[in-house]
Amino acid sequence: MATPRQKREVKIFKKSLTNDMIFTQATGLSAADHWAVGVRAYDGGWEFWEVTAQSVGEKHMAVLGPRGFLADMVPDHEKPEWMQRFKLAKSLEGRLSASGDVLPRKAGCFDVGRAVLCGLSDKTDQEIKTWVRSWVANHPNYRMLSITGGAVDEEEVNCQTFAKECVNFLTGFEVPYGDDNEFWRCTVFGTAGISVGVGYVYCRGALGCSKSDVHGVSGFRRSIAGLGAKSAYRHAEWLPASANMASTASDEYNHSQLGIAPRLVNLASCSGPAQQRHPRLISGLRSIMRLAR
Repeated sequence: MATPRQKREVKIFKKSLTNDMIFTQATGLSAADHWAVGVRAYDGGWEFWEVTAQSVGEKHMAVLGPRGFLADMVPDHEKPEWMQRFKLAKSLEGRLSASGDVLPRKAGCFDVGRAVLCGLSDKTDQEIKTWVRSWVANHPNYRMLSITGGAVDEEEVNCQTFAKECVNFLTGFEVPYGDDNEFWRCTVFGTAGISVGVGYVYCRGALGCSKSDVHGVSGFRRSIAGLGAKSAYRHAEWLPASANMASTASDEYNHSQLGIAPRLVNLASCSGPAQQRHPRLISGLRSIMRLAR
């Protein structure tokens, strides 16, 4: 009889990157986080698997495991200089041994009370290593930020991307909340939409303009909505197709002018479990659709 595989706890751990910013100090909220996947070790502690990057402009993917450097896509001709900078950064963090090896991160390095339980996994360390190496090979380019989520510029592939996909591999759990890039896209596009909407109302009401007089404003308004919709669609593709979505056939606005996929239109009016799991995304989509009217 085969020995049962031991199940271990899996969490996403977070560390704020903005503790020195006035915004975070004043509100207690983090504007950007580093994510790592924590797997409960067989001895009861935590072992971490995480993407490492040296700066916002980092281009090459690299992942650290609980035993140190695990996989990277840094070209050979850049590797010596890259490793020198990498080890200097880890030395400043107090994570470089006397022999030059990178020391594993401890649970105390992360923010207290912000870890998110993501289920149990029976994957062994060797299986995790194999998956990580395959993931790195399939995601050679690191990109911390994306303004449009892939609609115009390249989509982000960073520590949060890795954490969500690694958790899904380990437990089958789909992280039900957006990452930093998605949050800031919703914030920026939402603010832009509100600003344009206020200008639209002012032009039509306060100045007594007819609808034809504000055709340019309306066109600009639709352009912003279209950009927001295309960005949001990049994050809607993974949502369950079986979500409870209401029909929008009678809506007044013309989605084809925005190039919005029918599924995205339906997603904006969904309710039930999908709305409970993804309230921020769906709320943002509804704002985009209202802006497009």
